[in-house]
Amino acid sequence: MQEKIAHHFGRSIFLNMANRMQNLLYKRAYLTPKRPAVIFENTVLTFEELYDQALQLGRKLAAIGIKKSDRIAVLMNNHLNMVILLNSLQLLGCEIVLLNTRLHTRELLYQINHSKVKLFITSQEFRETARYIRESLDLRMYIYEDLLDLEEKEFDPVLEIDMDDPCTIMYTSGTTGFPKGVIQTYGNHWWSAIGSVLNLGLTEKDRWLCTVPLFHISGFSILMRGLVYGMPVVLLEKFDEEKVNQILMDGKATIISVVTNMLRRMVDALGNKYYHPEFRCALLGGGPVPLALLETCKEKNIPVFQSYGMTETASPIVSLCTEVSVG
Repeated sequence: MQEKIAHHFGRSIFLNMANRMQNLLYKRAYLTPKRPAVIFENTVLTFEELYDQALQLGRKLAAIGIKKSDRIAVLMNNHLNMVILLNSLQLLGCEIVLLNTRLHTRELLYQINHSKVKLFITSQEFRETARYIRESLDLRMYIYEDLLDLEEKEFDPVLEIDMDDPCTIMYTSGTTGFPKGVIQTYGNHWWSAIGSVLNLGLTEKDRWLCTVPLFHISGFSILMRGLVYGMPVVLLEKFDEEKVNQILMDGKATIISVVTNMLRRMVDALGNKYYHPEFRCALLGGGPVPLALLETCKEKNIPVFQSYGMTETASPIVSLCTEVSVG
């Protein structure tokens, strides 16, 4: 696999003058193949392994007719399978419609119909919801676990991408009417990652703990940062303050994205204990935070960076350093 990557890689490392970029996972599989890419429960995939698995799944998707520019809806909870699928769809050049797993079926029906997707992919736990959606919209549907049994068909991975090409579509509630579908380009995700690293910095020890949903911009942006930075992402299926605190106390992650309620639960559960000295950032978004909570975090040496962002800005667009946050 390394030889194939090297054959193409010499043309462009990151960007060229034609506003193009290379597939980020493809690039990482060449630059840092043995570095951990994603850690989920007891499984660790390197960038090379993640690329190989995404490519294999891509061949199965190609066998059922999925091709470049197809719009594919995904309804899944945080899982290693979802990470593989999202990267596979990028290698195929698809536009990914990320669906909120907490929505009512009628809300899902609206978003799937409105976005005019070609195919709907979900996981075993949503099989009944998926069956109802398929019957209501006469839409092709696959359960992820069933995809693994399909035959494979060779395809040409989309290794060079225009930064203006759509990458993801996420629906966000507007002030009036139905939710609006926000199209995020590869350039949007790229520059969001660059802006984030300018605000927060980056070290060789960094690992980003992701407990927020991957279907949301806060979660998906962490995956994209991992690919841009070559940084491992520690993924949890859902937020659990006890698990989160143990990971941060053990030094297995250095950054986490949270909202105020998550941070409060973490601090309350932490009690008199402290996080590992290498923990360096709680990126806080989602609205106002009480001053008392910030002061408690300061006493416990928990660096909090308040941020503001939207689905339309592909995650945080501005962040305050800890000195400004607490005063």
